[in-house]
Amino acid sequence: MLRATEVMPSGHWPASERRATVTLAHHDRHRRRIRLTADDGMVFLLDLPEAMLLRDGDGLKLEQGGYVEVKAAIE
Repeated sequence: MLRATEVMPSGHWPASERRATVTLAHHDRHRRRIRLTADDGMVFLLDLPEAMLLRDGDGLKLEQGGYVEVKAAIE
């Protein structure tokens, strides 16, 4: 399974390396470890050292290379 182990702030990661996006509601964006499904169906594990708030535009860095972009769901 793909693992995302680091969060890069919006504008501080190479958008050209985006492999997928994941859309999350506000209450789902404060996480440390959880299995997520990207908008295109790709499954990955968010595995951070500590819980943090994921913001719209942040990049979740995959161990295998590339990023998953966080999108805030319309509420």
